[in-house]
Amino acid sequence: MKKFILFLCLIPTLIFSSGSDINMGSDYYLKILAEYIGSEKAEFEQKFQSFFDDTSSQLGFGMSYHSATPAQTLKFGILPTIDLGLDLSILQIDTSDEMWDYIIDDGDVPSVFVLPRFHVNMAFFGDTEFGFSFSMVPNSNIYLVGGEFKWSIIGTYDSFFNLAIRLAGTKLIGVEQLDLASFEANISTSFDLKILIPYFGAGIVQILADAEVPSVTSEMIDGIDGLSESQKAELKSMFPENEPFVKLKKYDHMVPKFYAGAKFDLLFINFTAEIAFSYDFDQEEYINTMYTLRANLSF
Repeated sequence: MKKFILFLCLIPTLIFSSGSDINMGSDYYLKILAEYIGSEKAEFEQKFQSFFDDTSSQLGFGMSYHSATPAQTLKFGILPTIDLGLDLSILQIDTSDEMWDYIIDDGDVPSVFVLPRFHVNMAFFGDTEFGFSFSMVPNSNIYLVGGEFKWSIIGTYDSFFNLAIRLAGTKLIGVEQLDLASFEANISTSFDLKILIPYFGAGIVQILADAEVPSVTSEMIDGIDGLSESQKAELKSMFPENEPFVKLKKYDHMVPKFYAGAKFDLLFINFTAEIAFSYDFDQEEYINTMYTLRANLSF
């Protein structure tokens, strides 16, 4: 119990890198216009789409459902076992990626996003388990809700070996003009060594994103600092008033997910450490890595 309380006390000291809002409003588009002044309209549209796709990819995987649990399900007896957990996920950010400079509201791009998360997992009959989570980046507009269903197709709660499938989903709320959700299917295995339960798994994460693009006004363009009157007139002729800056294509992409971890089971209290990463084979590029530490009370 003392270790669990200590973990809770440490959470406020680990959120130093948070506090940056995601901005997909008019200021976001105006920053790009100012940076690439002199470009053709088609080039602007390509930049808008490229940055939107990069944002959806990195946020979509990082904020997908990270259960931090082994394939082994909880015990279902006369009453179902319930796990109440708090975890801390750390998402690495590639600060060299140009798009972060535009979507971070205050321009101070953090090296990581830190997401405290509250979990509830409950055993169900047939070696199945349901889970729910709520998470957020403190002092920001990033909030996430998610849920999971896990079925141990080989093994039970007290088996040495388990093989399980998991279906999960998350929804981003709080970021205006950005509708982002993820859906995941994966398979994992774990080995019950009593106190230590190592596990690993892999699956597919489908990322769906859509953006509500604000409309252009003359006042917006007149308010861009550092531009001459001729440059502002050029932008006004390029982007008609009361029409959206761009028609963005919806983002619908699947990426692989690989993860591994270990659960330290101390009867009523347990701890889990997990690492998850993704690599986009279609684009031949690494996406990002998520580190998760979880503490649970089990009863």
